[in-house]
Amino acid sequence: MASIANRNGLREIHYVDHQGRRSRPIRLGRISKKDAELIKTQVEMLLTAKRLSGPLQPQTTEWLKSVDITLHKRLVDHELVQHRKSALLGPYVAECVQKRKDAGQEDRTVRKWRTTERKLNKHWGETRDLRTITPGDAKDYHLMLQSLQKTDPKTKELVPKYRPSTLHKEIEIARQFFEAAFEDRVIDRNPFAKIKCSKKPDDSRKRIIPEEVVDACIEAAPNAHWRLIIALARYGGLRCPSEHSQLAWEDIKWDKEYMTVHVPKLKRYDGKETRTVPLFPKLLPYLRESFELAPEGAVEVLPDVKRDSNLRTTFEKIIERAGVKKWPKLFQNLRVSLQNELEKEHPTHIVCSIIGNSPKVARENYLFTSDDDRADVLTKSKQREAEKKSQRNAQQQAAAMPGIVKLGEEAERQPPEKTLETLALSPIEIAVEGLEHPPKTLGKPHFLSRATQKATHYVSAHVGPTFEN
Repeated sequence: MASIANRNGLREIHYVDHQGRRSRPIRLGRISKKDAELIKTQVEMLLTAKRLSGPLQPQTTEWLKSVDITLHKRLVDHELVQHRKSALLGPYVAECVQKRKDAGQEDRTVRKWRTTERKLNKHWGETRDLRTITPGDAKDYHLMLQSLQKTDPKTKELVPKYRPSTLHKEIEIARQFFEAAFEDRVIDRNPFAKIKCSKKPDDSRKRIIPEEVVDACIEAAPNAHWRLIIALARYGGLRCPSEHSQLAWEDIKWDKEYMTVHVPKLKRYDGKETRTVPLFPKLLPYLRESFELAPEGAVEVLPDVKRDSNLRTTFEKIIERAGVKKWPKLFQNLRVSLQNELEKEHPTHIVCSIIGNSPKVARENYLFTSDDDRADVLTKSKQREAEKKSQRNAQQQAAAMPGIVKLGEEAERQPPEKTLETLALSPIEIAVEGLEHPPKTLGKPHFLSRATQKATHYVSAHVGPTFEN
């Protein structure tokens, strides 16, 4: 239990800690008895939670948020509460980024967080109290990013500065910062929780890069180093430059015809840190060329390629030298091309294990329907219709000419053996059945059926002489 003491108008709280020892008093200064009673009640709640190692009551949590810095520091000194995280936007976000960087996050991911951090500080200021940012303020921030424009270098027209996918990512990172503040009890709700952004992939920038175009770029490459970089991206599906930089010669299993690719992007997920990629026939020659040129004892396949290397500028010069048209997302679309090609022949789960993504990511960011795919579907549809029409025509012709039979089938048929002894027939029936030759026939066309031939024999033998008379 705790009690209030008054020494010359200065109030203080005396209490026994969770171990049963009398602790030094918490000095409150010159405050009213009512305020002192309120503080004493909350201190007792803090002692109870500490003694039972349980959570704080909601009213105590809310009270701690409203406590001034001086009193909060005294509670920290008495080990009743933990240090309060900064409620200022700039320091808190900087601390969040640093904490995740120390946990081993990718440098590229940290750079994205730093970019969002600068945008938040520029919009609200580093000294803005997180607790004063409302959902309406978050909506205004979203609208501000949507309204930003830039000049298109090709058309010289104003276009949105951020694509929908980029805008979605910016809001998602901001939401993560404020969600961390909510979990740290700095704020009581996340103002970005209900901000929705379209995550529709931009298929207009996806391309299937034909092999002849890639081969032209490989031929225009200045050395084997660059030939292998391009081949690994297009014919191996490696992420460039992160996976190129991690590839070692010991990862190439020449006898088993596959290579082990290290995946820095997914190393934080169990079982995703590496994947196996076959040594495709189009890739193998360039790997062998680099292996033969590598110095004795070389470890890395591409020692000059680092995770933060800028390969785009040189690749653009190679494309220009090859005389082909530059495509958007230079290295990404090489992976896109390989995945779309493999999907036509193999199940999705097998292709995703080779490319290093999930079926969901593949559907959203890799797979798409190209003009060649539509043309191929149309061509096959026309061929099927032509085959169906040909079959219908053949059936109609056969139905319109029932007397014509296939010669091959007619030749295979053998007439049953009949004799005069086994059949009691009249002379006319005998002639019709063909058991004896009529005295004179009108001819026996080879294309007539057997029944027609029998009728012809009968007419020639019996009806014919009547007409002559």
